[in-house]
Formats: sequence, structure tokens, C-alpha cells
Amino acid sequence: MGKKIYDDDDGRTIADMSGLEGRSITSAFKETRRKKQEEKLNPEIQEDKKTRRAYTFGAVGAGLLIGGIYLVVFAIVIVFLLFIWGVL
Repeated sequence: MGKKIYDDDDGRTIADMSGLEGRSITSAFKETRRKKQEEKLNPEIQEDKKTRRAYTFGAVGAGLLIGGIYLVVFAIVIVFLLFIWGVL
């Protein structure tokens, strides 16, 4: 089975894709392995579990705080609009 031939194809190249390389399935594993090797060579880069956990909880807490502020403001707007429309 050869290359498909289209009636409206004039043979021009629209975008040359020959220089692009796709990520392989194993590239994520290679990056993880390389990172672990760098951590072994450079102990300053290595984070302990407490630091990583603190960063994680800090990020989650900040997200929850921002989400909570949006919910409170949304509830205040709804109550205000219901008050204006005479429902309450």
C-alpha cells in the first residue's frame, strides 16, 4: 500500500515537519532518571519530605482561600440582588 494520491494535490510543501521530533513514551522516565541522578550528585537540590509537604499544603491552602473568597463574594452578590428585586 503506497502513498495516497489526491486529485487536488499539486505537490507543494505547506509546512516542513522533518526537523521536529515527537516525545517518546519513555522520555518522561528518562527525565525522572536524570533528575534523580542530579539529586544524587548535588545534595543541595534534594528536598526533604517536610519541605515538599509544606509547599504542597501551602499551594492547596492558597487555592482554597482564593476559592473561598470567590464563593463569599458570589453569595453576597446573590443576596444583594435578591434584596433589590424584592424577593427577600
